[in-house]
Amino acid sequence: MKTFVILVLLCILPAALLAADSNVASYPDGSRYYADRFIVTTHAGVPALELGKVSGGKAISGVSSIDYLCVEQNVTEIEPWYQGIVKNQGLRELVSRMYIFHLAPGQDAFLARDAFRTCSDVELADAYDIPVLFYTPNDPQRTSQWHLTKIHAYDAWDIFRGDTTRTAIIGIVDTGIYYTHPDLASNMWINDQEDLNHNGIKDAGDINGEDDDANGYIDDVIGWDFGRNDNDPREEAPIHATHVAGCASECTDNNLNGAGIGFKARVMAVKGARYDTLYAVYQGLTYAAENGAQILNCSWGSSQYNASNQNLINGLWNNYGVVIVAAAGNNGTSQIVYPGGYNNVLSVAATNSGDQKASFSSYGTWVDVSAPGASIYSTWGATGMDYLDGTSMASPITAGIAALLRAAHPSWTNQNIVDAIVSTTDNINAQNPSYIGMLGSGRVNAFNALGSATIPRINVDTSMITVTNDDGDGKLNPGESFSLFLVLENIWEDANNVNVTVTSTAFDFSDSTASFGTIVRGGLDTNTTDPLLGTAHINLAPGLQQVIVHITADSTYSNYDTVMIAVSMDQIGFPMDIPGNIESSPIIFDFDQDGDNELLFGADDNNVYALEANGSNSPGWPKSVTGNPVTGPAIGDIDHNGSNEVVEVTKDGKFYAWHANGEPVTGFPVTKGGIFNSGALLADINGDQNLEIIAGSFSDFKVYAVKSDGTDLANWPTRAYRNWNASASAADIDEDGLEEIVYAGFDSALHVWNADTTEVTGFPVRQLGGQIYCSPTIGDVDGDHHLDIVVSTYNAPAKVYLINHLGQVAAGFPVSYTGVSIRSTPSLVDLNSDSTLEIVFGTSDGNLRVLKSDGTELAGFPRSIGGNVFGTPVVGDITGDHLPDIIVGNTAGNLFGFDRTGTTLPNFPIMGTSSRQITGTVALGDLDRDGRMEIAVPIKATGSNLMVYDYRVAAQVGDLKWPNFGRDEYRRNNTQAILLDVDEHNSMPTSFGLFQNYPNPFNASTTIRFALNKDGAATLSVFDILGRRVKLLQSGALPAGEHSITWNGVDESGTNVTSGIYFYRLESDGRSIVKRMIMLK
Repeated sequence: MKTFVILVLLCILPAALLAADSNVASYPDGSRYYADRFIVTTHAGVPALELGKVSGGKAISGVSSIDYLCVEQNVTEIEPWYQGIVKNQGLRELVSRMYIFHLAPGQDAFLARDAFRTCSDVELADAYDIPVLFYTPNDPQRTSQWHLTKIHAYDAWDIFRGDTTRTAIIGIVDTGIYYTHPDLASNMWINDQEDLNHNGIKDAGDINGEDDDANGYIDDVIGWDFGRNDNDPREEAPIHATHVAGCASECTDNNLNGAGIGFKARVMAVKGARYDTLYAVYQGLTYAAENGAQILNCSWGSSQYNASNQNLINGLWNNYGVVIVAAAGNNGTSQIVYPGGYNNVLSVAATNSGDQKASFSSYGTWVDVSAPGASIYSTWGATGMDYLDGTSMASPITAGIAALLRAAHPSWTNQNIVDAIVSTTDNINAQNPSYIGMLGSGRVNAFNALGSATIPRINVDTSMITVTNDDGDGKLNPGESFSLFLVLENIWEDANNVNVTVTSTAFDFSDSTASFGTIVRGGLDTNTTDPLLGTAHINLAPGLQQVIVHITADSTYSNYDTVMIAVSMDQIGFPMDIPGNIESSPIIFDFDQDGDNELLFGADDNNVYALEANGSNSPGWPKSVTGNPVTGPAIGDIDHNGSNEVVEVTKDGKFYAWHANGEPVTGFPVTKGGIFNSGALLADINGDQNLEIIAGSFSDFKVYAVKSDGTDLANWPTRAYRNWNASASAADIDEDGLEEIVYAGFDSALHVWNADTTEVTGFPVRQLGGQIYCSPTIGDVDGDHHLDIVVSTYNAPAKVYLINHLGQVAAGFPVSYTGVSIRSTPSLVDLNSDSTLEIVFGTSDGNLRVLKSDGTELAGFPRSIGGNVFGTPVVGDITGDHLPDIIVGNTAGNLFGFDRTGTTLPNFPIMGTSSRQITGTVALGDLDRDGRMEIAVPIKATGSNLMVYDYRVAAQVGDLKWPNFGRDEYRRNNTQAILLDVDEHNSMPTSFGLFQNYPNPFNASTTIRFALNKDGAATLSVFDILGRRVKLLQSGALPAGEHSITWNGVDESGTNVTSGIYFYRLESDGRSIVKRMIMLK
């Protein structure tokens, strides 16, 4: 009994059609791009953009952040980047998010591209570049063939374009070929001795019923059909082999359809089947080798090992010197498939456009290489084209590369050709971590295979810069100059006259060329004696910036590489690696009163940190705690002894207080238990000149007021309300000279408590319409000389309220936001110089919003910044123009800076990643007292998670309007000045101090005494209870020592002030002290 093994065709049928492009312009270096459009790729998860919609001549996408930019950048049309249908799921997912944005005439594509890169819904925005190909076939649908770009076919053809003689013949032993297909016919092998009329085609003039070449087959002009034993190896129906033949050597540069990697390699049609059943393919291999094919392709196989077949393979390999290429199989397992598993056969697995193993492809240690095999566009039927998946496609693509090598190197053995293919693949382990060692040496690269023995291959091995005008931090900052040194490596043939030219949009190069001379095969060289000289643009954002390196050699060699140069605005000593995530909001403040500012914050490694300006720990710090300090420390002289204490409330319900030297304050820590999301607020609510520590519990719903000795203030805590998620605030709402606690939580009410826990008249304000996650903020928003309170509800919808000191909701409020939530505590500042305060906050849809006192948006806002905004936008002048700037971070890890009109500041945005979220509030301040502002950024991640940026522009601390969460060191969220007292017995002038005025209260005049511990500028000002300056008493340089000034009770205009409470503030050397006085008439 005979046993028949049926061999399986290794393809997957069928697929769809793709599309092409048009219209180009040129860069100075000759590479090309579209001048009137650019490419945008949206993030996964962003809804598909609407196409064809236009309003007012501007395209409408249906995504608000993109629509805003379409108007700004004059985008007139949006179309899909790729118009065809892609069968492969992985490729389809990417292409569906890619679009071409068309611009109105005169618009700059590069400026538009840069604008869209700042959009949170955009993953990539790039110029519409056309790859620089030294030779590109003119076939109209070649762009449908992604695999040609993936295997670097265009670069390979620049080295060698295939042979038109018999020395490069690929035997396609398969189901037969439609050899008259218009994109195969001119590449078909013709048996010259059977082509009796020598016209290069099979026709009636060749048929004489004789075996003219004496090979045993009569009239085999164009091959043989072993399935039906005749001389017509035509495919009986569109099944398989015609597509396989096109993958190997579809006619190229014929202005028709697509292209095949073999370019002009001949295709021998050997039909080993009856319809789709393979009966005699091994006989077909013998015929092909016997009749001159040097490359044999086997896009079929069986799981059954056959020793006879192995012997035949060995004979073909040894006696004919053929290269046999076979598909690895489509069963998606590691089971060996033959002939791919035989010795002397090059076995090929299939990959997709992302260099990942195709889902159907077999794999294993027996595989030699991988090649594209998903959604491959090739010849089909008598005249058509179609997409197929399969290792059947990967095999002939590899066979086409082998044909190029055979034609380019006639003296090479079959082993030389196989070695060249296997040793020059691209490593795809990173894309296939589960299949390392089972996809062969990698994915085939035609350029590498041909070029490794033909031309140089020079790339940048390493790069290094030396900053030539370093400011001492050893890093390249915006505006600084540098020398760039490159190490070039040549991995292929020797190269002479090697030169480089560098270009960049981020750097200006005063010397952009360097010479390297000769670099031999395998050699390295550097430009140590001929450095490239550049300067970073002054407005450049920190991060990695690209430099394009154009490498030339000999008379024709040209290659492009890139190097990345890090541009930094880091403060010396930063960033720092804090062991835990940082969710708390840092503060820059001279907490230990040593004349130098420190940076204080908490991290979820259960430590509270105090750092000096250089990143070193302050003496006695950090301090270990038992829970996460989620909000950040408050600072103040809680026991009225002339020295500051640091106060922290941790998530596990403990109240901590430390002296500046890190020693715990007597009576602390205090354990309240439960869960506290609230941080510490410091306020003197009972007028005893000691500060109470206020925080609300998330779990027991009470608000606590703890005295400086660790005991509860009388009548506290409050009764249980609902969850308290944010920190409390403090202000003198009822204008009685004492501050009240201002708080809002999950009970949807705004409370204002006196020291005895009674509420101020008009409060609470209830039924605000949702839970409240933010702290209230307080200031004279509407300019009526009374304090107002801003409070926001979380969602459904989110609402922003402005409530006056009587508990009344202001006209124009609440402002509602549907579909978003608010967790960003607002800051209050006069952005437009109209003597009213604007409300600055972020929302979950990634918008920075600014409301005016009437509830309308300030011109220039909102600004889309992406992600979610949890922290308070901080406000202060960092650009040195004495006008407020806004700095805010988001959960995408990005930091944004805007001026008061919403214009992006120089050096912003500073881009991060979504794995490094900014959930706390950043802090502004002159940390190192160099006259420039630093920006401290907490990162909810580990590793380089405390960033401090040195904004390299002279600015003044006095222009910081809302520098940190809570605005001041007490975390009061209040625009009013803090009342500070100093010990009048401190020795002078070793201390910086402000004394109580005398007499106080006063009638006609009073004398104010103060002390400076060093020479310098000093300012003494008088303010009313709403924080408005009444009189400037001193401004200018003073020597160290004690000074006194008498105020006669008149304001700047010379008018006598009215009776009431006033404050006077001393400022010098970045420090300030405020005291209170009373005028009685």
